[in-house]
Amino acid sequence: MLYIRGEEESMEFIRRIREDNGMTYRGMARRMDIKNVNNYIQFEKSKKALNAKKLIRLWRFSGLSAKAFMALIEEEVKSKEKLNRRAKK
Repeated sequence: MLYIRGEEESMEFIRRIREDNGMTYRGMARRMDIKNVNNYIQFEKSKKALNAKKLIRLWRFSGLSAKAFMALIEEEVKSKEKLNRRAKK
């Protein structure tokens, strides 16, 4: 499972994919096969861990190449790590 924690808890890359595709929380919950829209919102806001199955569904939905999708995640991780380092100082 992937946990990304920082000052800003939300998973910006997930929100960006949803918004870029013009989807609502409810629509994304359906696409991701998440039964409850509140569970999807927690997923997007990183209050729930991202498991491989959900990441793969999100990647397929995004229409991005695997390389571009991983670059989004890498960008998010680096940003969160930077925030964490600043918070510790």
